[in-house]
Amino acid sequence: MIKQEIPSYIIKKLTFFHCKRGPKRCYLCQEQRSEKVCLLKLCPNDGIARRMIQVKINDKNLLCEIEVVRLFNDMPEAELFAQEKNIVIDFGKEGS
Repeated sequence: MIKQEIPSYIIKKLTFFHCKRGPKRCYLCQEQRSEKVCLLKLCPNDGIARRMIQVKINDKNLLCEIEVVRLFNDMPEAELFAQEKNIVIDFGKEGS
């Protein structure tokens, strides 16, 4: 079995909420919900429970723990950063 290489970092759009209850149960989450372009560290191995998302790598969907490292102001800024650092960009739907 060949171990699949998972990149250390990826740039992806994520939706942020006010609290863990989410927009269905919290009116503040409904008002403050926003989508941001983020630099994410995939699968940090430090024993802390983290948010998980599904990422597509080499045509396979993987469920990975993430840590938000940086928020970008806009997509062009994220694309420039990705080119400079050779980082994968995934602007598909969150979790897909």
